[in-house]
Amino acid sequence: MGIAFRKPMSPPLVETRPQGTSHGRDHSRRGKDGYVNSPTLLRTQSGMPLMGLLYRILSLVLLMTATVFGRITYTLSFEDRAEHYITVDLEVDGLRGKDYQDFRMAVWTPGSYLVREFSRNVVDLTARSGIRELPATKVNKNTWRVDLNRQRRIFVRYKVYAFQPDHRSSFVNEDGAMLNGASVFIFPDGMESQESLVVINKPRSWDQVTSALPWVGGRSPVFRAANYDVLVDSPIMMGNHTVLDFEVSGVSHRYAISGEGDYDPDRLVTDTGKIIREIHDIFGSVPYDDYTLFLQLWDERTGALEHSNSSHFIVSRDAFQKEQRYHRLLGIVAHEVFHAYNGKRIRPESLGPFDYDRENYTTLLWVVEGFTSYYDRLLLRRADLLTVEEYLDQLARSIKELESTPGRHQQTLQQASFDAWIKHYRPDENSPNTAISYYTKGSLVALALDLTIRAFTDGERGLDDVFRLMWQDYLVARNGYSHEDFRAACDSVAGRSLDDVFQYVTTTAEMDWQSVLEPFGLMLVRGYMNPGDSTRAYYGFRTCEEDEQLKITRIDSNTPAARAGLSVHDELISIDNYRLLGAVAEQILASRSQDKAAALVVNRNGIMRTFTIRPTPPPYDMLSIVRMEPPTEQQERLYTGWLQIPWE
Repeated sequence: MGIAFRKPMSPPLVETRPQGTSHGRDHSRRGKDGYVNSPTLLRTQSGMPLMGLLYRILSLVLLMTATVFGRITYTLSFEDRAEHYITVDLEVDGLRGKDYQDFRMAVWTPGSYLVREFSRNVVDLTARSGIRELPATKVNKNTWRVDLNRQRRIFVRYKVYAFQPDHRSSFVNEDGAMLNGASVFIFPDGMESQESLVVINKPRSWDQVTSALPWVGGRSPVFRAANYDVLVDSPIMMGNHTVLDFEVSGVSHRYAISGEGDYDPDRLVTDTGKIIREIHDIFGSVPYDDYTLFLQLWDERTGALEHSNSSHFIVSRDAFQKEQRYHRLLGIVAHEVFHAYNGKRIRPESLGPFDYDRENYTTLLWVVEGFTSYYDRLLLRRADLLTVEEYLDQLARSIKELESTPGRHQQTLQQASFDAWIKHYRPDENSPNTAISYYTKGSLVALALDLTIRAFTDGERGLDDVFRLMWQDYLVARNGYSHEDFRAACDSVAGRSLDDVFQYVTTTAEMDWQSVLEPFGLMLVRGYMNPGDSTRAYYGFRTCEEDEQLKITRIDSNTPAARAGLSVHDELISIDNYRLLGAVAEQILASRSQDKAAALVVNRNGIMRTFTIRPTPPPYDMLSIVRMEPPTEQQERLYTGWLQIPWE
């Protein structure tokens, strides 16, 4: 459960508050799966010595009554925050029968499929028992071994350098901190299932602590994590941020917003509430008792990561000024909250329980991320935050993105998912030729599945029903699913085999949009943004200007540039003796004759080379989804059921 802890004020008071009220601290009970079952919100104001003593006693009792065997307590301090360090004091009690205890740090964080080596930011790790120092040796990149010398209670202290302002790591400075657990908490090996407490020694200048963990008491905030999975999955924000409380489906939600930005709090909360309500309506029940949206406002940064009962966003501080950018932000919100079901609970069997030491491979990220990407836009349409025209335009842009990626002929969706660890997060200049985005193509397969199921059931069922079925299965078994399980759920809802759609998952076959869109009275139209572009010379490379040099940054496979032997990083000098420089370079390149050879001079590593290149007509650069007039009665009915708006 997320909480907003505020700096104690005088006089002391503990006030029980109903769900959905603002500026409260949450005291919650966790279920056996480690997530909230029932919340009680508390607000604390203190200052009198007696109540201060009571809070200290409460903290001590909580620390002493934690699980006796393997009791784990983290205390976070920020004396060196100006240098971007977090000091972590880790106490482990109840150890017995061991010569040593290993401590490990995760190398990745769930939801972001790249080994990030968080241990590189750990410094000054020491161990002791009372006043006696214990030997601590690093045995591999993310493991430290402490000799116990028959001690049952030990203390480990280390510092974490936290100066990476993104949604996967942690950041601290004098103004505040944003912590993501995998990058902060070293855990005792073999005790991943043990409960732990987190004590925050926050600076006096920081008024608030907001966490996705339940607050359990203390003058300094004390939080409880049911196990290491929950600890890693629960961000903590500290500082003087803004908290906006609101309620959706009778459940408490809140924004915790740090940084300055030109946002309208009422509009942001209202629109977010509409989106979340649409998500709840799909599944028929709410998977959490409390939800926190951590929102950091920065200069030109973007990123987001889902958690079980929270999500973390980093966006530009001016993301609210233009409607298109604001809709993009709302789409990200829809995406991450939808993950509370798809990904965090309804998940591939290979994504849990996690192995934090190495890659966790799955061929199903096209469902986890791609299908969530389909819904993030559809939810805005259902909430009337996007017009039909805006929504269809976004779908057309996704189709164009896929069709502009030569890698669609090389990599299947299953392969893209499996290789996420080495390809998706590490793109290079050749990535478009060899890989696809499981976000983009996955969202398009979701579109095709949704429309195909609706067409075959005359609009009675769709992809919503697949997820409702998967959700009910999860609530019963709490297990992950396989490719075959997901395929069976789709076939069951459709009442027939969906081979014609699933071929787009297992092969590189081109997607047939006519058969998908026509039952809904829609068709895909290809053309050019500017009528004269059809006569423009096309080469298949992309360029950028660096220090008055025009350099090739990308070459698509099977294009004139690839066939001519050009290379990324070549500097374009001239074509047919015309100098290529500045604003006129694009005009000169575009004016060459199609299907007629041209002499192109480039600078490659300081040596001038001449290549013969034969431009071709350009591919279409504009795709749109338009309505067929007049529609049949069935097309009109299917269109209305899908987009939830009459055909007009």
